[in-house]
Amino acid sequence: MRKQIKRVRATALGMTLAVGLLAGCGKKDAEPTTAEATLAADTTADTSAEPKQTENVTTAEPTTAEPTTVEPTTAEPTTAEPTTEEPTTEVELPTLDANLTPSEAFAEFEQMVLKFRIGKNYYKAVSTMKNPEDYGFSRDELTDYRFVNYNISEKAAEAKTEKKLKEMLDTIDPAGLTDAQKLAYDKLQYEFDIDIRMSEQANLVSPIAPNGEAKNSIFSFCDQLYMLPVETEEDLIGYQKLLETVPVTLREAIEYMQFQLDEYGYYQLPSNIRRAVDNAVFYAKTDPDENPLVDVYKEKIGAMDLPEEVKEEYIKKHNEYVTGELSNQLMKFTRDLQKLNSSSNKTQGLCHYEGGAEYYDVMLRNRLGVEMTPQQIFDYIHGRALANYTLFFLYADTSPDEAEAYATGTYEVPYDRTDVQAIAEYYTKAMAQDYPMELLPAYEISEIPELFRSDTYSAYYIEGRWGDDSPRVIQYDPDMPRFDRFFDTILVHEGFGGHMLQFACAEGNDKATMLTRHFGYTEGWAQYVQCESSKYANMSKEMVTFRLVGLTFGQDLEALADIGVNGLGWSVEDLQDFMAKYGVAKYDAQTMYDDVIALPGRAISYSFGEKKTRDLIEAYKEKYADNLDMKEMHLKYMSIGPTSFDIVEKYFLGE
Repeated sequence: MRKQIKRVRATALGMTLAVGLLAGCGKKDAEPTTAEATLAADTTADTSAEPKQTENVTTAEPTTAEPTTVEPTTAEPTTAEPTTEEPTTEVELPTLDANLTPSEAFAEFEQMVLKFRIGKNYYKAVSTMKNPEDYGFSRDELTDYRFVNYNISEKAAEAKTEKKLKEMLDTIDPAGLTDAQKLAYDKLQYEFDIDIRMSEQANLVSPIAPNGEAKNSIFSFCDQLYMLPVETEEDLIGYQKLLETVPVTLREAIEYMQFQLDEYGYYQLPSNIRRAVDNAVFYAKTDPDENPLVDVYKEKIGAMDLPEEVKEEYIKKHNEYVTGELSNQLMKFTRDLQKLNSSSNKTQGLCHYEGGAEYYDVMLRNRLGVEMTPQQIFDYIHGRALANYTLFFLYADTSPDEAEAYATGTYEVPYDRTDVQAIAEYYTKAMAQDYPMELLPAYEISEIPELFRSDTYSAYYIEGRWGDDSPRVIQYDPDMPRFDRFFDTILVHEGFGGHMLQFACAEGNDKATMLTRHFGYTEGWAQYVQCESSKYANMSKEMVTFRLVGLTFGQDLEALADIGVNGLGWSVEDLQDFMAKYGVAKYDAQTMYDDVIALPGRAISYSFGEKKTRDLIEAYKEKYADNLDMKEMHLKYMSIGPTSFDIVEKYFLGE
C-alpha cells in the first residue's frame, strides 16, 4: 500500500489531553495518565503564580539545546544563484467619480477592492468563483498562476496599494450608506488597518509551516490541486500551468527564508524543515505509479468528457513534467533547505527575534479580531482553563461511573458512531429548534482520499465557489470514527451548525470582505457549536460537561503555551513549570514548546474564538431575556460574517 501523506500540522492537545486526564479519575489506585495527571494536583492556583510572564519578555534566554539537524541527501547542492524577479510597482487605482452618491461610490469601491485582492491570480479567481467572468474577471487577464506569493518586492507593493485603498475609503461618508454597506464599510476599515499594521512589522510567516495558514504554505499545493474544479479543457490547461509554477514558488520560499535569516535572524524549526524535506521527496518520485500528483491528475481527467486520445496526450505531458522537471526542482529545494538549516543553530519564540514581539502582537489582533495585548489574551483564556480544571475533577469525583464511561468512550449516543450519514441526519434534525438548519445548502459526504488521510485530521469541509450551486462537501477519514470519541462533534464543527451553515448565512454579504477569513470568528463559531452539540444528544448534564471540557481544556492549555512562549518570552523550563500545575509531563511540555513555535497563533483561534463567541451569546441572552428566540439569535450572529469581534459586538448586541 502506498505511503500515506501526513498533513504535517501541529497536533492540538484538545481531545487527547483531557481524555487522558479523565482516564485516571474515579480510581483510587489509578496510575498516572500519559499526561501524568494526578487528582492531588493543586486546582486552586492563583493566576498571579505564572512563571515570570512580564520579566521574561526581555530577560528570557534562548534554549541552549542544539536543534536536530536534517540528514543530508546524497544529491550535491546546486551552485546556481536563485533568480529574483524585478520589483513590481503598486497597482494603479482608478479614482472615484465625485458626482456619485456615497452608496454608489462605495459599490464602485467594493468592486475595486475585489479586483485588487484577486489581482491576476488564476487560482484565487477560479477557486473562489465558478465563473470569474460574472465578477468582472477575464480569464485572459488571469496570468499569475502561482499558488502562493513569497516575493518580497511584490508584498511591499501590495502594502502601498492597501494604504491607497484605505485613504480612498476614508473619503466615503458612511452616513450615506445602506445598512448592509455600513457593515461592509466597517469590515474593510478594520481589514485595511490590520493589513497596514502587519506590513509594517517584520514578516516572519514561515513558508514551510506544516499545513500553513489558509492555503499559505507550499505544502498545501497538492491539496489545492486535488480540490481545484476541472470541468473543461480550458481548465485542464490552467491546471497544468498551475503545476508548472510550483518551482517558482519553491524558489521564492527559499529566497524568503534567506531574507528572514539575514534580516531578522529568524530560524525555521528543525522539525518543520525535516517535514518539508520528507514531503518534497515524496512528491518528487520519478515512477509514475508512485507519484501522488499523477493519481490526482488521472482522477481529474478521467471524469471529463473528452476523446480518449486527447486524455492520453494530456496525461503524457503531465506525467513527463511531474516525474521530470518538477521532480528535479523538488530535490533542489530539499538541498537548499538543508543548506539553510546548517546556517543557524537556535530556535525560539517569536518575541525573541527582531520585530518578532510586534509581529506576534499584530498577528494575534488579526487572527482573533480583538484589540488586546498577548498578556490580556493570556489572562482571558487562563481564567477558563483554571475553572475547567477544577470542574473537571469535581464532576469526575461525584460521577465516577460516567467519568469512566467518558474516559473509555463507552457512553451511549442516539446514533451509530461510525455512520456519518446517520450523524448528519440526527444533528440536522435535533439542532433545528435552535439553529436555522433550513438554510443549510445541499451537501455530500465522502471519504478523504487515501492520499490525504492522516492521524490528526479526521474531517473537513470543502467550501463552495461563488455562483456554484453544486453540493458542498464534507470529507472524512473512514479509519477515524471508531477511535475518535469526538468524531460526531467534529462533523458538526465542519458542517451541520458549524462552517457549512455559518457561510450559508453570511454568503449574502459583500464578496470583497468574504475573501478575508478571520479565524477567531470563523473557528470560534464552529468550535462553539461543536461544544454545544452534546446538549442535543440527550446526554446527562455530567456527560455534557465532560465532553465540553474535553473539547476546550487541552486547546486552552496549548493557547496559553503559545502566548507564553511567543508573546511573553517563556523558556522551555518556564513552560514546563506552568504545565506541571495541570499535570502535564515535562516531555509533553517540550513537545508543546516545539509545536507553538512551529505554528504561532494557530490554537488560539479556536480557544479564544470559542470563549469570545460564547461570551457574546450569553450577553445577548441576558439583554433579550424577555423575548429570546434562539434561532433568530444564532442567525443574526452568523449573518454578520467573518470580521473582528468589536464589529460583531456592535452589530450583534446593538439595537
